[in-house]
Amino acid sequence: MISLETERQIRREWALRAERMQPAASPFHPDYGLPQDLRLTILRTAEQTDPATAAKTHNVGVSTIYRWRAIMRDA
Repeated sequence: MISLETERQIRREWALRAERMQPAASPFHPDYGLPQDLRLTILRTAEQTDPATAAKTHNVGVSTIYRWRAIMRDA
């Protein structure tokens, strides 16, 4: 079990990461594929576990997660 302060630090770090991952405008076309918030959820899951587990959990390809990471990093 982690301490309350450690949990708060983790939550703050994830909030900062979420802000960095959300570009002003989505690099993805809104009429194609998954919504931006779902993509971010999948990417957060991949950060917490690993891409293979996140891909299996959310029923997307592992290569898709790596591609989304690259796109979000370059955006």
